[in-house]
Formats: sequence, C-alpha cells, structure tokens
Amino acid sequence: MDEKITSRENAKIKYACRLSSSAAFRRSEGRFLAEGRKLCPELCRGAELETLFYTASAAEKCPEILELPGEHFLVEDHVADKLADVGTHQGVFGVFRTPVHTLEEVHTGGRYLALERVQDPGNVGTLLRSAAAFGFDAVTVKGYDVEAIWNAVEAAKSVQGKPHCIVLDTIKGLGVPLAEEKEFNHYLTFGPEEARRSCEEIEKRFQNGTYPGGDFKW
Repeated sequence: MDEKITSRENAKIKYACRLSSSAAFRRSEGRFLAEGRKLCPELCRGAELETLFYTASAAEKCPEILELPGEHFLVEDHVADKLADVGTHQGVFGVFRTPVHTLEEVHTGGRYLALERVQDPGNVGTLLRSAAAFGFDAVTVKGYDVEAIWNAVEAAKSVQGKPHCIVLDTIKGLGVPLAEEKEFNHYLTFGPEEARRSCEEIEKRFQNGTYPGGDFKW
C-alpha cells in the first residue's frame, strides 16, 4: 500500500509545487513536474520518474500508472488541487529528472535547430515538430558555458550544407535571485536594498566559484 498524503503542507508537495512555479528552481534542481494520465507514462520513455502522486479516482480509471517506476504517493483530492493549481486535472503528477544531453550525442551528418530563450513555450512544440519532419538532430548545452557553446558550434561545422540545432539552456538574470525567479525580467528595476543584496549574492557565487546547481565553474 502506497503512503497517503493528506496535507497540502507536506514537504514533498511543497517541493513539487515550487518546481511547477519557478523556472529558476527547475533549472537549479534539474527536475520538473508533469501532470497527466497519458503524459507521465509517455515521459518515462525518455526521463527518469522520481516521484509519482496520484488520486484514488485516477488509479481507478488508469490502474497502469501504478506500474510506473519511482516513489508512489496516494494524495487526497484537495492536495492534488494544489499540485495542479488549475480548476480541473487528471489526478496524476510526476516529478522527473530533466534529461541532460551532451556533445557526445552529436552525430556527424545530423541536422540541428538552434533555440534560445523562446518566450512562448507553446512555440517550442511547433518548432520541434517542424524540425522532426525535416530529420533534424539536436544537442543541448549550457547557455552560460562559453567553451561548451564553442565546441558545439565547431562540431556543427563538420557537416556542410545541412541545418543543425544547438539548444542553449540559459537562465536570464543568472546570479541575481530576484531576477532568476521571474519569467519575464528584461526590464526589472532594483531599489538600494535589493541592489545591495544582489551584489552580495553575486560576490558570494564568485567566491564559491559556482553557478546554481554547482554545474559550472567561473
């Protein structure tokens, strides 16, 4: 019998909700929250499912979700409402590890499409479907890792006359928490206290030599 979560203030629920609400947190944790009886099993084909939350009614309608990997938690309907943060949902939620792709995955003769900070996520699906139709291949690199970007570009040059895709995984406002937490942060202004705290955080990261998540050194 899977453990049952009855409180909306449960630590695992709060963690999943933060993944859902903060792009910066998703990037730093290397995880994301997905919802749907069809989507979660489909994502398991290419991403590691760590935690599955489901309602009793969802398990009754779709018992095969109980065969999915990872930790399983039965949640009450009001807890599922908090995870979804919308009026209606299917009662199935998964915390997945974000897949990481490396330059070693670049294949000579492939086709690649370059994307950087697409503002409307709905456009990404259209772009990827179009790329797939033309047989494109892709590689994802950290958008703040100059060496990785250079290597990806050099690898793409090895094949002439064909398009390539290099996805630059970046965080706008990197180093300043007040900016990292906001999806649209092109025109932020800071007061004296906010500016002071931001400078202190930048200096601390310089001293530590790490970006969020510790995946890159200055």
